[in-house]
Amino acid sequence: MTRSLLLRLVPMALLAAPATAVAASAAPGGATFSGSCTLSGTVRFDPPLTTTPQPTVSTATAGGTCSGTLTEPDGSTQSLSSAPVAYQATEDAASASCGSGIDSGSGSITLARFTFPFSVDEYRATGAAVLHLTGTEGGAAVVDAQVSANADQATILSDCAGPGLPEAPIDGDLQTTSPLVSAAGGGHDGHRSAPAAHRDLVAAAAGTPLVAPGAVGLPLTTAAGAPAPAGGAALAALAGVAVVARRARRR
Repeated sequence: MTRSLLLRLVPMALLAAPATAVAASAAPGGATFSGSCTLSGTVRFDPPLTTTPQPTVSTATAGGTCSGTLTEPDGSTQSLSSAPVAYQATEDAASASCGSGIDSGSGSITLARFTFPFSVDEYRATGAAVLHLTGTEGGAAVVDAQVSANADQATILSDCAGPGLPEAPIDGDLQTTSPLVSAAGGGHDGHRSAPAAHRDLVAAAAGTPLVAPGAVGLPLTTAAGAPAPAGGAALAALAGVAVVARRARRR
């Protein structure tokens, strides 16, 4: 499955929702960033991922470069080209496996001395994922992520089918959908556990979770063993469940 196909299969309304729901104007003292970033790093899973769905906490750290427009709090602008960036996020999943998962959490992007905090919803299937970042102070972005092409695929498959996958190298492409706004003063905790109500709703909605029967990349099935949509179709189905959960959380 290609990254461009993965993004096309995610409902367009889902991609647009964070951008329209959050104001893009900078909060007092905040800078804004509009552009794209290329990221590479590592995601760690606790407990390690297996082919059996289970509650999981994932922690991702990555570095890379960004290009675009940075608007300072005083209104002055500067063009960025391959500016260094650091990304970190912690997410909770009520039911995650090597085959699929819906995660929710928070994190931050540090760019040009500013910190851009966000909440994140991730929809993952068979080694690829789409992440929707909603800026805590404003703005939104989409990240198209996947297991790094340089990863040892044989080890990943073996770990998933055996003792569990503790971590994996990842690559991602970030694109803002409305300008992200930095925290006033540049500080942010960067960690938020997914609300219990959200985890419970996702678990209830995914009563027959999508599971890879043997290893990452194999056809998905439901918990009852029936065939499930593979690849992007499965990811779109997971995204639909998460949208319901996110709307309920806001009520």
